Amino acid sequence: MRIATTIAVAATALVIGGAAYAAALPSDDTIPTDSGTIALHAIHHAALTLTWNGTVILVDPAPPQGKAPADPTAEYKALPAPNLILLTHDHGDHFNVPILEAVSGGATILAPREVVDKMPDDLKAKTRTMANGDTTTVDGIAIEAFPMYNTTPDRQKFHPKGGGNGYILTIGDKKIYIAGDTEETPDMKA
Repeated sequence: MRIATTIAVAATALVIGGAAYAAALPSDDTIPTDSGTIALHAIHHAALTLTWNGTVILVDPAPPQGKAPADPTAEYKALPAPNLILLTHDHGDHFNVPILEAVSGGATILAPREVVDKMPDDLKAKTRTMANGDTTTVDGIAIEAFPMYNTTPDRQKFHPKGGGNGYILTIGDKKIYIAGDTEETPDMKA
């Protein structure tokens, strides 16, 4: 699949997905579309929000790495309530049950099977399982679960092919690629 629109600085953090890149960016940015502006807010590591026409998308909510906040849910409770939550994979720096339970409310959660298998029943009831290549639409946003994995042999055990998802969101006339933890894959090059 060819990504039709390249989105400048803010998308770099989304494509790379790494803490160093997200930390280097301003905490807020906007992307104009033909049907409203997308507001991006980098939280830390891979966590971020995208807001478009009143829909709030929360990506990979997890506590900050290397810190033990007294209440890891507090920073997420301070954000607008999400309508949609995207989870890329089951590592603790991308997936956290207490945070999800605290903020998911009536949100739809999209996650790969490896994450859903680790969820308690209350979260499973709100979650749509998506495998690489699956598509859905939530609140007018077309979403494709995109392959996310390592290609280096000694790293494949951390992110095996088919385990996690990146996501391609089509919002208005823009496509936003949230890569998750991945290396440059043939899927990405295509």
